[in-house]
Amino acid sequence: ADSTTGGALSWRGILASAPSPSWVAKHPTLGYDITWLAAKEETALEGHIVSLGQRNARERVTYLAVWLLDRAQSTCLADEQNIVSLPITQAQIADMLGLSLVHTNRTLRQLQREGLVEWKSREIHVPDLAKAAEFAQFDRSKDNCRPFI
Repeated sequence: ADSTTGGALSWRGILASAPSPSWVAKHPTLGYDITWLAAKEETALEGHIVSLGQRNARERVTYLAVWLLDRAQSTCLADEQNIVSLPITQAQIADMLGLSLVHTNRTLRQLQREGLVEWKSREIHVPDLAKAAEFAQFDRSKDNCRPFI
C-alpha cells in the first residue's frame, strides 16, 4: 500500500493517530512532536513488515536486535558496550519474526558463533553494531534526533 491508496501503511493512518487540529493550534510544538513520533513509528512498522517478507531468519533476528539496540541507545537505555537489558524469550522472538522456536534457537546460536548477536535471557549484545546493521540491511544513518516528550 502507498500513501495515496489509504492502505495500512499510509498518511491517513498517521493522521488518524495525530492530535486534533484545535489542540495543535493551541500547542503547535507539542502537536508537531506527537505527529513526528507517530510518523516515525509508522515507518518502523513498515520496516518490520518488509523484514518479514524479504529477509532470511539470520537477517530478521539481526535486524530486530539492531533495531531494539538502536532505539535503546537513542533513549540512553543501552550502555556503550552495545548491551540492552530486555526480558524477552526465544518463543517471543519466534512469534515476532514468524519463525519456529527450533529455527529461532538454531539461528540465535549461529549468530552468536558469527559474532553478530548474543541474545541471552535478559539482555541483547551486539558486539559490532555497524557490522550487524550492514548484515541486516538496517540503515542507522537516518536522522535519529527525536522529540523527547
